[in-house]
Amino acid sequence: MFGIAENAPYVNEGWETLAAICIAPLSLWGPITIVLGLAYHRRRKVTKA
Repeated sequence: MFGIAENAPYVNEGWETLAAICIAPLSLWGPITIVLGLAYHRRRKVTKA
């Protein structure tokens, strides 16, 4: 699971699901930052009038 939680022993599926939910935003941080940066650039781009 994202290379982090694969070695952690879990007592039941509930803890494994909770770990996946907590780790998922960290794996999406890079792509979200890129998308937000591109959207900001497009919004703030100076257009020739």
